[in-house]
Amino acid sequence: MREFQTFLNLIARCLWLISYLNFQISVHYKHQARTAELAKVNETLHIEITEHKRAEEALRREKDKLEGALSEVKKTLNKGMHADPQPYPEFWSSPSLPLPSCLQIPQRTGDAG
Repeated sequence: MREFQTFLNLIARCLWLISYLNFQISVHYKHQARTAELAKVNETLHIEITEHKRAEEALRREKDKLEGALSEVKKTLNKGMHADPQPYPEFWSSPSLPLPSCLQIPQRTGDAG
């Protein structure tokens, strides 16, 4: 009987070892699958980061261009304002030049009464 008990203990240990190894293999494959999934996500994130950096750089260059253009406009306006207070003196001093129709005051006709 003792030999039979030893045999049962041996079988129980073998079954436990098989279960344990099965669990370890399952964990290993799950770990590999999750690692592969994370690697794909990581690659996607790297691509997105690169695209964002390119977009940021393009926006920065465009902003610099616009700031330069605005600076040139300001310089041009400042030069024009300080160079000659009346840039078209013939328009301001000549009574023979008519005002544009949109600036003329309409004349009243008839009795106001």
